[in-house]
Parts: sequence; structure tokens; C-alpha cells
Amino acid sequence: MSANTRWQVAKKMEKTCIAALEEMLAPGASAQELEIWRHCQAIQEQYVQWLTSAERSILPEVDAEALIERQQIWAKLSQEQNQEKTGTDYFWLGRLWQYLAWLERLESLYKQMAAHTIFPLEQIFFKNLAHGQWLLHRRLSALAQQQHNLLWEELGFAPFEKL
Repeated sequence: MSANTRWQVAKKMEKTCIAALEEMLAPGASAQELEIWRHCQAIQEQYVQWLTSAERSILPEVDAEALIERQQIWAKLSQEQNQEKTGTDYFWLGRLWQYLAWLERLESLYKQMAAHTIFPLEQIFFKNLAHGQWLLHRRLSALAQQQHNLLWEELGFAPFEKL
């Protein structure tokens, strides 16, 4: 795979992920969901900008952690979700699962790209991109886990109990 193709593939994957996020902004989404998706979209768009710079042989400094944590969005959303506790939102859970799958694939892509380059700065660049995807995945997994807990609460039993 040529160097240019590598950047183009990563950008296409990020842009496809952004398009998937736009499709997930279904009518009837709560204000909380919209806020999360907009934040995630902004993160993915920043990834496209970083990849565009890298494609022009200018490896930007990637501070994905600061980007993902730039707002106190996660604590706020977690508190709101705990306070509302209106039951499981199955559509929200389904959209979270879909986006979490995207993040897993993107993280895997960046790890593979880091492993298959001989240039140390590119390795660091791709590892930082992978770390950012992992971190975002962890944040969203926590929200998905809250929905799972509500689901099991509705059912009246915990998933780890043996018969």
C-alpha cells in the first residue's frame, strides 16, 4: 500500500463514520443524544483534518485526549442519565452499539497502520489516533453500560446470575 493510499483510506473511513453518525441523528433523538453525536462528529472531523495534514507530509501533533475531554460533557451526561432513569432507550442503545463498532474498527485500523510503517513519527501519529478512538469508545461504552443496567433492571434479574 502506498503512503498516499494509506492516508486516503483512513480519511475515507473517518468520513464514512461521520456520515453514519449523521444517519444516527434520527428524528426523535433526545437533546442529550444530539449533544453526544455532535461532540463525536466534531471529534471525527478533527481526525479528518489531522489525516489531511499528514497526507501533505505534515504530521500534526495529535492530542486526542484533550479533544475528547475538552468539555465536561461526559460527567454532565452521566449525571443526567442517572437522574432521568426513564427506562431503557432501545433506539439509543442500538445507535450506541453501531457507533461503538465503528470506533473499534477505526482503532484497529490505526493500530495496524502504526504496526506497518517504518517511520517512528508515523508510528506515534497512528498510535495517538488509535488511543483517541479507544478513549472515545470507553466513554461511550460507559453510557451503553448504563442502558444495559436499565435493561436488566426492567427484566428484574442480573445477567451474571447462574440458574
